[in-house]
Amino acid sequence: MRTIVFVMWLSSFSAIQASTYYVSPAGNDSWPGTAAQPWASPGYGSKHMAGGDTLVVLSGDYVMAVFYDDMLTPPSGSAGAPTAVLGQGPSRPRFLGAGSLFSCADIEDGAHIVMKNLECTSLIDTPYTGGARAGINAGSTVHDLLFEDIEIHHTEELAFNLGGDAGDITIRRCSIHRNGYTALGGPGGSGDGWVNVLIDSCSLSYSGHFYNGHDQQSPWDRPDGLGFEASEGPVEVRYTVAEHNLGDGLDSKARRTYIHHCIVANNFADGVKLWGDSSRVENTLIYATGGGDTTPSPWCLLVIGTDDAGGTFEITNVTMWDSPYRHPHYTATVQYDESTVPTTLILRNVIVAGLRQFYVSPIVTVIAENNLFDIDAAEQITANGTTYTCATVGDLGTGNFCGDPQFAAPAWGASGDFHVDESSPAVDSGLDNGLPDDLDLFPRPYNAAYDRGCYEYHPPCFSFPIETEATLPRVAFWPNPARGFTRLAGGGPWSEGEGLVLLDMAGRRMGVQTRPDAGRAAPALFIDLDDIPAGVYALALRRGTRHALVPLVVLQ
Repeated sequence: MRTIVFVMWLSSFSAIQASTYYVSPAGNDSWPGTAAQPWASPGYGSKHMAGGDTLVVLSGDYVMAVFYDDMLTPPSGSAGAPTAVLGQGPSRPRFLGAGSLFSCADIEDGAHIVMKNLECTSLIDTPYTGGARAGINAGSTVHDLLFEDIEIHHTEELAFNLGGDAGDITIRRCSIHRNGYTALGGPGGSGDGWVNVLIDSCSLSYSGHFYNGHDQQSPWDRPDGLGFEASEGPVEVRYTVAEHNLGDGLDSKARRTYIHHCIVANNFADGVKLWGDSSRVENTLIYATGGGDTTPSPWCLLVIGTDDAGGTFEITNVTMWDSPYRHPHYTATVQYDESTVPTTLILRNVIVAGLRQFYVSPIVTVIAENNLFDIDAAEQITANGTTYTCATVGDLGTGNFCGDPQFAAPAWGASGDFHVDESSPAVDSGLDNGLPDDLDLFPRPYNAAYDRGCYEYHPPCFSFPIETEATLPRVAFWPNPARGFTRLAGGGPWSEGEGLVLLDMAGRRMGVQTRPDAGRAAPALFIDLDDIPAGVYALALRRGTRHALVPLVVLQ
């Protein structure tokens, strides 16, 4: 009993000893690091805190030029007492790497660390000294890490290196864009690789669009939005956008990969790639390989290739569209290069539209139900050793047929709208598969039956003009209904907090946090709904004399 009491007392004493320190551009590293006398350097502060402490970095610019000394290197915390580095103030504190700095933050072999509300980028000095090679390095063996509301952009190489063996990692609401190499990923480790990794509500875009201090194509080979090596998983990617990368959109080599409620668009190479057994994609939009580039290429919207004999892959309520203007290649392939490894592919409620067929190796067992094909060729899909045309695709499985999905506004090299028209053959013709909602988070089914593809058809009610003149730009919220966040897109650029008020049904103003969503192709504003109770609200927009009101449904 005395031993138990002593351990409990020691645990409480340790918690009491945790300290909070501050860093400010107006601080001094000779000061004690208090709120009244803050330190000046995040790197110095991180090296003078103990595990379990909190370092508050106040708004401002912090130039990091000296390897290790200037880099943020927080020590590991412990279970229940993580080390925290938190940005605070009217704007995110910015870490500006210079002199080809290895990374703005280095968490090699770190554990139980939280980082929130920070920005990592390169200092574009004159003459240019090389900026930052990476934003965050969390390589080797790391576990129990949380990264939230972090922006990484304009670094020369891999923006967020989560290489090696990484367990119990959450990356939430992070915008990683316009970097020289892959946005998020890294080389493989010696153990299980990525295990229990969640990528939630992120933008992983424009990889390969920055080099040598300028917005230009980098020389690195195929920079992905997400790309990592063989892992045991599970890895979940949700509510995430991967667009305009000069490599693949989402490339996962993990077993038990689960991709859902994502948009993968206009990537130069493949859209989604799956390599590990028991992986699935749901409620996801994949379109426009090549991203507007007409260079002949072998890339596909969806690629599945595995060495896991007997593996199973499920593609459910996914919409795939490729441009008729790009060099013809297969719209999707399964076991194209691994044609001796037997696997199973399940396709349900999928829309496949493109220039050339969906090719599945004869070694694969295909279960296909209620899919809609719109391939601009006689051959629609090769599966189970048979090539099917529109006349015979019904023989592939129950409810498969050809037809025009009637997309609202497909686009190649730009943002497209792949909602379907009310008269689309995809409407009310899907299979009841238990999915509770669609890509917009609208409940399924909307009418009598499930729709095919990533969207349920419903009358448009959340896109509106901010003035009556039809020539003015339109704005829209996505997702709506929303859970945790929504984005205001179009009609911009929007300034943070500009003329946006959230009202409950009694007309009371609700406090929301907003920030520019810089990683998107179109101007957008990110609206944080984490602290907003579930219910129906009204978003009021105002810019000068222009105004509009739109309902917003917040889900639990």
